[in-house]
Order: sequence, then C-alpha cells, then structure tokens
Amino acid sequence: MNKTRFIFLAIITNLFLIGMLVGGLLNAQSVNLDSLRNIVTTTPNKIYKINALNTWAFELRRTNADSSLLLAKEALRLSELSNYKTGKGDYYFILGSLVFNANPDSAIWCHRKANNLYLAGDSLHIAFNHSVLSNAYLMKPDYDSALYYALLGVSQMQVAGAPLSQLLWGFKRVGDAYYYRSNFDSALFYLHKALAIADKINDLNAQGGCLTGLGNIYGAEEDYPSAIDYTQRSVVIYKRLAYHHLYLVSLSNLAGMLCYANKFAEAGLIADSALAECKRFDITRHLAHNYQTKGEIKDRQQQHRQAIKYYLVALKYSEQNNNQLIHYQLLDEIGNSYLALHEPSNAINYITRSLEASDKSDREHIKECYLSLSRAYKQLGNTEKAYDFLSKYSALKDTIYNEDKNKTIAQLNTQYETREKEEEIKWLKKDGEAKTVLMSKEKQLRNLLLIVVLLVFVLAISVYYRFRERQRKEQERTLLNERLRLSRDLHDDIGSTLSSIPIFSEEVKRRIESNRISEALNLLNRITADAREMVNNMGDMVWLINPQNSNMEHLVDRIHSYASYTLSAKNISLFFHCNEGVNTTSPTIEAHKNIYLIMKEALNNLAKYSNASKAHVIIAVSPADLEISISDNGKGFDATVVHSGNGLKNMYERAKSVKATLNISSALNAGTKIVLVCPIQKISNV
Repeated sequence: MNKTRFIFLAIITNLFLIGMLVGGLLNAQSVNLDSLRNIVTTTPNKIYKINALNTWAFELRRTNADSSLLLAKEALRLSELSNYKTGKGDYYFILGSLVFNANPDSAIWCHRKANNLYLAGDSLHIAFNHSVLSNAYLMKPDYDSALYYALLGVSQMQVAGAPLSQLLWGFKRVGDAYYYRSNFDSALFYLHKALAIADKINDLNAQGGCLTGLGNIYGAEEDYPSAIDYTQRSVVIYKRLAYHHLYLVSLSNLAGMLCYANKFAEAGLIADSALAECKRFDITRHLAHNYQTKGEIKDRQQQHRQAIKYYLVALKYSEQNNNQLIHYQLLDEIGNSYLALHEPSNAINYITRSLEASDKSDREHIKECYLSLSRAYKQLGNTEKAYDFLSKYSALKDTIYNEDKNKTIAQLNTQYETREKEEEIKWLKKDGEAKTVLMSKEKQLRNLLLIVVLLVFVLAISVYYRFRERQRKEQERTLLNERLRLSRDLHDDIGSTLSSIPIFSEEVKRRIESNRISEALNLLNRITADAREMVNNMGDMVWLINPQNSNMEHLVDRIHSYASYTLSAKNISLFFHCNEGVNTTSPTIEAHKNIYLIMKEALNNLAKYSNASKAHVIIAVSPADLEISISDNGKGFDATVVHSGNGLKNMYERAKSVKATLNISSALNAGTKIVLVCPIQKISNV
C-alpha cells in the first residue's frame, strides 16, 4: 500500500506544482505586471503588444483565470488580424494551461493546436509545448504518452539551446513521467539532474518540486531515511516561499514517510502539526490526507479500531472536497483494518465500495482489492467466493505483468528510435561525421540486443517462479478439497450415528415397558458403544483436518498416543521406537490419513483379539521407504482361514490407495506381525 500512497501524494503535489510551473517560456524572467500593462497601452508595435498580452495572461492564470482568458483572447484577435501564428499558438498554449487540471483532454487538444501554429523557426516554443503536453497526459492519465512527449520536449530543448531555467523543468517532467510508470531508476536520474540545475541557478521553486519528487520515489522504494531527508528539505523551502498548499502536502508526505519508517511518535506530531496548519490557513482539502496518516500510524501499531476512526474522519473530508484520489484508497484501508480485526462482513462492505469507486485504470488497486476480498470471504467461511476472488487476483496479476513486459519492450524500442533520430539531427549538421553516426548506431544496437537478452533471461526466471507459485496454489487447493471431504465424512458419520440413537432409544423404552430388561440393557450398551465410537471418529477427523498436524512428527505422536491409550486399557506392555530420520518426511494429507487409520485399525484388533501381554511398534525411514511395524506375543490366528472381518479388507484397500504394501503374518499361538511399507516418493509432498 505504501507505493500506491506515495504515487497518490505525488499526483496531489503535481496538481499544484504543474499549475505553478507549466510556464517558463512566456515568463522566462520575472515579469513586472505594470511594465506589461504599459507596453500593452503604449506600444505601436503589434507583435510586442501581442507578446505582452500573452505574457500578462500567463502571469494571471493562477490568481485570476477569468482575466487571464480575456487577455489571451484579445491577443488571439490581434494575432489573427496580423496573421501572427506564434501569437495564436501562445493563446492555445495558455488555454491548455488553464484547463489541464479540470479537463486534460481539452488541454491536450489545445497544446496540439499550439504546436500546429508555431512555425518551424519557433523550435523553442515547440520544444517547450511538447514538454508541457506531458503534464496533460499525466493528468489524463496516460503515462506512456506523457513519457514520450516529456522525452521529446527535453531533447528538442537541448538541440534548441534552451536556458537552464527551462531545461530543468524539462528534466523534471521526464522524471515525473518515469515515476508514474514505476521506473524509479530513470526517474531518480532525471530528477537529480533537474535538482543539480535548480541548485546551480538557485531556483527555490524548482528545488522544492525536485525534492518532493525525490522524496516520493525513495518512499515508494522503501528507502525511508532518504525519503524523509528530501521531504524535510522540501517542507523548509515551501514554508520559506509561503506556498501554503505545497507546504501542507509536503508535511503530509513527511508524516506518511515517518509512519512507514516506524517512527510513529514523530509521524503523529507532524500529522498533528499539518492538521493545525490546515486550520490556521483555512485549507480543508488536505485534512483528509493527514487524518489518513493518523489512521495508518494506528494501523501499523496494530490499533485497528482506532485507525478506523481516523479513516472515517478522513473519508468525510475527502467526500466534502470531492477528493476522488484518496476516497477509494480510504475505503480500502478501512476494509483491511476490519479484516485485521476478523470482522469479514464489514471488510467486504468497505473493500467492495472501494472497488466500485476506484479508477478503473488503477489496476494495481483493483488487484489488491481482489486479494483482500478473497481473504475476507475465507474468514467468513465462504470458500467458493474466496477462491473466485483469488482467481481474479491471479488473472489480473498475470495480465498486468504481461502488459508491463510488453510496455517495457515497446519503451526500449521507442527510446532507441528517438535517440537514433536525435543523433542523426545532431551529427549530420557537422561535415565529415557520417562515420561517427554509424558507429553510434551500431553501439546502440548492441546495447539494445544486450537489453533484450537480459529481458528474455528475466522473463525465463519469472516464468519459472510463476510456475512454482501455481504448483504451490494447486497443492493448497488439493489440501483444501481433502479437508472439505474429511469434513463431509465427519458430518455423514455423526449424522448417521445421531439418527440411530432416537430409534434405539424408542426400542429400549418399548422393551422396558414389556419387562424385557436384559434386551433393553443390550440396546443401551449398543447406544453407548456407538456414541463412544462417534466421539473417537470425530476426534480423529478434527485432528486430520487441523493443518498444524500435517507433518510426520504429529502423525508419530498421534500413533504413539493412541497405542499407549488403547493397549494400557488391556494391560499390554508397549515398546515404541521411532528413528530420527522420520521427521524429515512430509506426507500428503491423503497418505497422512490412510497411514493413521491403518495403524489405528491394527492397534484396535491387537487390543480386542490378541490376548497379548507385550506389543512392539517400530517406525523407521530409509532413503526409499517409510516402514511401520506392529507385532505382539498374543494368540495369533490362522492367516489362511481369516479372509475378511476385523477391518482387514479396509486396511488393504487403504494401503493400496497410497501405493503402499501391507504384509500381515500370523500363526496360532505365535503372535501377529503387521508391516506397512510406504515408498517415500509416492507419499511425499515434495
């Protein structure tokens, strides 16, 4: 969840940053509004007047959007009269800057229109317009297009010789685009590059934006010391600049990062400070984020009930401010808190609402909702729906993985083609450099082939681990089905026994009334025996269903316990031996059940019929086989005469079902020996 949280915070930060930083071309230097007004009212030069009107409109875009639009329209009117295409392009550039937040599609249309109007000689206008166009795609969101135009814009800026004050924003936009595509290494590279320029020219505004972006990336990568350091620096800058909104967002970021770094006391103090600052500046839109952070602190401290209270307050403020960016995230966090409290019904309610309210393009969130719903239905005991949502989670996870893989390959191809064209433009301008271009291409091709080989290798490793993961899930499903079958057997056994008790009880009543007391006592003894057998069977089934008993160590303990209990009641001395290698064997649940029931039947027969005074139980394991033997010094029986009865037929069938061999040797007055040999390969989970 922390990765998603920092991406949300980055989006919120950029909603303010982009609106402040979208310019740079029209106001490369600090502009005095009085000077602009003077130029507009006094200059006879129409081009100067149009440029002044557009610059004035751009300066007012944040503080007075209506006036900004009126000035831009006047500049457009004069540009059309003078057929000044750059002035027309600047109008659509400004219009796109005004609407990109509320309507990204309209902003994209405006910037494309501006690009068509700029002449071929306006290379700097075109470059910067491409760079700003990436912001509109970020808000859409279309991160692939955002990255394409950010890279195109910054490469064109470099070729056109853009000033550092513009170039640094080009690098930052590339870093932002890589960040939203979760390509953190590339994002860090470009943001550090932008920060170095901002430090060089002492642009505090740009420093704050870069530091905020770097803090979010390190937070998403769980490098919390670095994340906290960069975010603290951005807090100081925005406080100094009196940018209240960005200051409050950075405070909220900092509280969240301290929370994920398990510095709960500091995180709580920062969140409380942010809440107080929100009230001081009368800015309510950030209250939701800070109450969310308070809830996350309590969640990570396992105080889930208190966390829910804070999340509900945050949810109220997110609804008041129509903040869809965190609304469905809060619903999901509330649901997961109820899941931690083992309240699956409440968890299902909130997680389902989160799923319904979520942005359908946020498939990572949808995927995690499916997993949470699977766990909630499992808590509720609805295995069918649990399995259904687990299947949806796995399918979406595979889809996202495959699409990310394809996007990575497409991105590499795009980067290669873009760089190839840039190199051609750059080097072909110089005489006699064709050989250098060819060598550069060959080197890039080798690098690309190397990357493709590495991708194939990574893909192969990923496919292998996904195959192992599927095997594990299949084993879990098999285990679940077997336990469900055992539960049904237990239900049927108890049901049949309980249904017979009323019948026998009525028969006892009739025989007592007819004074057939001995027959009534016999029936009562049968009821007692049936009830005792039902209790024993129920105990066995409950023990077999318990996943903690699904290992050889517990099986050995169970056999030993049953042998001691059963034989001691008949005054039969027990010698029990088990070698150390047995505990390394991990039988399947089917083998686990049948081995135990065979041994139980053998011990019952020994106790009932052998008249023995001593019994030996030996459990041994070799590299190939697990061998269990039970022997006694009792009266024995003629193995050639006894073909069925005493459960012998069931014992043979159970041994056959697990590919084991059962040997029973006995003779009159010579005792009995039963040997079960189980091939390790046939009964093992591995």
